[in-house]
Amino acid sequence: MSDAPISRRALLAVIRPWIASAVVVLALALAVRFLVIEPRGIGIACLGEPAPWWCGPRDLLVVISRGGGWGVASLGFSILALITGWRPLAVLACVLGLWGVVLYNAGAAAFGLLLGLLRLVRADAGISGPDPQRPQGRQQG
Repeated sequence: MSDAPISRRALLAVIRPWIASAVVVLALALAVRFLVIEPRGIGIACLGEPAPWWCGPRDLLVVISRGGGWGVASLGFSILALITGWRPLAVLACVLGLWGVVLYNAGAAAFGLLLGLLRLVRADAGISGPDPQRPQGRQQG
């Protein structure tokens, strides 16, 4: 890894796909929240007999959100990503963290998102752990 500063253009080339992916996840989560979960008419329609086919998946989303499932899943995947160093787990933790922040699980989901992002930054920087060649602690002069 070199210590040379990265140019703005190179930084944007690295960050742009991540920002686009985050915008897509946030847009989907907001659409689910405001078009599927929150509308009163949809909730009333699901109380009727027989309930429409889409009430089952909607009810599952509501149960997972109420139980804090998105945040717990994000936190769990981020911890697994930190332990194993497996990048797809960190990506999944970030996706579930963004999803959970929008769908009522802000506490645990935000923490899972943060840990997932930290793992991704370490992976992008090529850092996997302590460098055995570099002495740990303070150097004595």
